[in-house]
Amino acid sequence: MRANLKSVTILARTTGALALVLAFAAAPAGNRIMGDSPVASAQSNTLPGTLPGVEIGSTRPQNIFEALFPDLIRQRIARERALNPPVEAVTISAPKYYDYKPVALVKIDLSSLIPTTEAPHVSPAAAGPQDLNGGESDEESAKLMIAPAEDVANPAREAFDRVAARFGAINVMAEPAIAKAVVSYYENKGDLLWLDDELQPNARARSVMPVLADAGEWGLDPHDYKVELPAPSADQQLGEEDAARFEVEMTARVIRYGMDAFAGRVDPDKLSGYHDFPEDRITAKAVLDKLAAGGLPAQILVSFHPDNEPFNALKAELATLKKQESSEDIITIPSDTLIKPGDTNVQVPNVVKAIAKKGSEELQTKFADLLAGPAPDSFTPEVVDLVKAFQKEQGLGVDGVVGRNTISRLTDVSVADKRERVMLAMERLRWHPHHLGATRVVINQPAFRATFQRNGVVKADMRVIVGKPTNQTSFFYDTIENVEYNPYWGIPQSILVNEYLPKLRQNPAYLDERGYIVTDAKGRRIPSSAIDWYQYGSKVPFDVRQLPGEANALGELKILFPNKHAIYMHDTPTKSLFTRDVRAFSHGCVRLQKPREMAAAVLGSTVEHVKERLAEGHNSEDVPGQIPVYVAYFTAWPDANGRVGYYADIYGRDAKLMKALQSTEAVRGPTS
Repeated sequence: MRANLKSVTILARTTGALALVLAFAAAPAGNRIMGDSPVASAQSNTLPGTLPGVEIGSTRPQNIFEALFPDLIRQRIARERALNPPVEAVTISAPKYYDYKPVALVKIDLSSLIPTTEAPHVSPAAAGPQDLNGGESDEESAKLMIAPAEDVANPAREAFDRVAARFGAINVMAEPAIAKAVVSYYENKGDLLWLDDELQPNARARSVMPVLADAGEWGLDPHDYKVELPAPSADQQLGEEDAARFEVEMTARVIRYGMDAFAGRVDPDKLSGYHDFPEDRITAKAVLDKLAAGGLPAQILVSFHPDNEPFNALKAELATLKKQESSEDIITIPSDTLIKPGDTNVQVPNVVKAIAKKGSEELQTKFADLLAGPAPDSFTPEVVDLVKAFQKEQGLGVDGVVGRNTISRLTDVSVADKRERVMLAMERLRWHPHHLGATRVVINQPAFRATFQRNGVVKADMRVIVGKPTNQTSFFYDTIENVEYNPYWGIPQSILVNEYLPKLRQNPAYLDERGYIVTDAKGRRIPSSAIDWYQYGSKVPFDVRQLPGEANALGELKILFPNKHAIYMHDTPTKSLFTRDVRAFSHGCVRLQKPREMAAAVLGSTVEHVKERLAEGHNSEDVPGQIPVYVAYFTAWPDANGRVGYYADIYGRDAKLMKALQSTEAVRGPTS
């Protein structure tokens, strides 16, 4: 009896299990419990882009039924695919670099101001009483011989008329905006700015011309503002023509100088999609109005340059480099050199010489005997110790091997290269507000560094990781708004389409398996396995977020300054990358070596306060005041003490800016 009862029990259990398997196989995939994803049983209506059954594109069995009957599943997938053909995947491209096209010059057309030689027309109504023969009476004729007040001799007006008479003979070119401002000024004012009544350069002109000639001291090209003095001549007509050219050319070049000094020679937004700066920060009319309003024009012209600590430090560095050109002592070591302990290499003497030149006073004192004697030609233990000490000073990996990173710190940058980098840095600074703010964050991408100062005092300074060359960090400035603790990571469309979509087409459960949250436009949560990812190519209509936690790509906090590039500062779980010398690994955001320290600095609080907020879970805190953040790109940049450092051009932007400057100078060409 017991044996029969046991047989019946086993049969019942087997039948129940089989029924459960078949029921599970027949259930829609969207209604299955999958890990910690919520059950979609409440969603009886299939969502757009989701499948009522097997996930299209999945290469792995979703249940026992699929494992047992793969051919039937493949047939079903084929039928589904015939009804819903796959959309071609289209990669979201990164911003582009443009072929920079400077503004073409136009002729300054002052022909409307050329005086007419015809006698003025007098209307009959204004002619006065007439005699019977149609002529004026003797009394009225006598009145007309008395010149009206406005016809009294006016030397300044006469000088202007003499110059204006020659406007048709001159050919002065300028940017369209400048040409328009010049024409407007002379049409409305009718005054000469740079010539006296004798058509000679006046005091204003003599004060401004040295400023134009010294443009190189400010990182500009003097040729862009060159104006020839009118040559003295006994031929009055030729002199008037020269005077006319000088007057108009001076006005045009002075406006150009003011605009270049204030906002730069190159429009940064025309360089690439990575550059993002406000447009039309100064107009030609504004420059001319300020110069024509009175005051010392030389001082007014100089005032258009930025006046902040970094710019002044770069200007001073430029002057220092000019003095060094004649006495340059360059040490060069081929970048592919590799010297290991015990090696013999012809570059060993250069290595020792370079360390003697670049090492600190403490290092030079410690290794005085080695540095004072003849340089060894082999990598002896003494030289290895010297190299290790230098590597430690420079923040490099201390291994005693002279490789690419160590050579980059040993090899001199030529004076010519330094001058170029400084001038490019000064150009880039002109794209920014002239007052950077005594309290600010500067992220210099080539230096892989972020620095926060409050009221001019550095409060936080740390290494950062920036975008890969294929995912470059943009170049812009903004204002910090808040700190978010234990953040979610919302995956940007570019990453979702370019990197995740191919994986999801192969395995729709990819996001579910990694704990990501997928929601539709209405905020409804959907298992990623329930979505037909083949239906989306360049735009995925779902939001994907990674939960806070140790594995979160943003780490424990992020510092937000909302911008269209979706760039911000944040923590990272990959701490080991901060030991690298070249730290271009992100998708564009800025990863902080010491995120708690930076958060405390911008909040004006303490690291302990940040720690307490982190313990509260997901929350955020507004940053008090208006703290500007400069997500910048400078291959020459001064530190807090004004000492200029030089950095590698990680994105190749120096070459592109130099090309834009050269094309600008080519368009400007001769001054007339």
